[in-house]
Amino acid sequence: LGIRSKIYHEQGEIIKRINIINHVLARTEFREGTYLRIKVKVENYPKVKQFKKQLDVLSSLYTSENQELLYKKLHDVIAELDVASDPATWQRQDSLRLLDPRYQLSFTAEEIEQASEKLIDVWADSSGKSGGEKEAFAGTIVAASLAYVLTPEGQEYPTYSTIFLDEAFSNTSELVSKRVLKVFKALHLHI
Repeated sequence: LGIRSKIYHEQGEIIKRINIINHVLARTEFREGTYLRIKVKVENYPKVKQFKKQLDVLSSLYTSENQELLYKKLHDVIAELDVASDPATWQRQDSLRLLDPRYQLSFTAEEIEQASEKLIDVWADSSGKSGGEKEAFAGTIVAASLAYVLTPEGQEYPTYSTIFLDEAFSNTSELVSKRVLKVFKALHLHI
């Protein structure tokens, strides 16, 4: 079914682009002797799982003689999409997850030791981290996010790459600033 393949294709494109960014992050130091790697996980949310089951049933009926059942199942899928795309409900979490493959993904960052490739830490958020760690993490993720958004499909680097930083960045420590600036430079972003 076209809907399902489009979802998988878009998720695959996101994962492919994150992998390109991970190659750059592997060459840039997060902390001394470590780097960050972004991990993507396809979440199995109940509403999305139910919708995928509906699509499976629908596609299994394409060669069926039972046209009435096919019509009913097609009607169910259309009704589900109609509710999700309704202006009153489209911004609800379940609707976003159903309509936009990006919302079916979750992201974490792994801190990896460069020499051994050993996993040092997993960052699902910055709680429990020191101020310097939070600054370095936020700066690295901002750089990776900008590179992701500004890189056209099929390209490895951003085409528009001039970034203006405000005074919030100037409040970071010099050590953290230098590390984060190296990440921006490695991602071909000009500060």
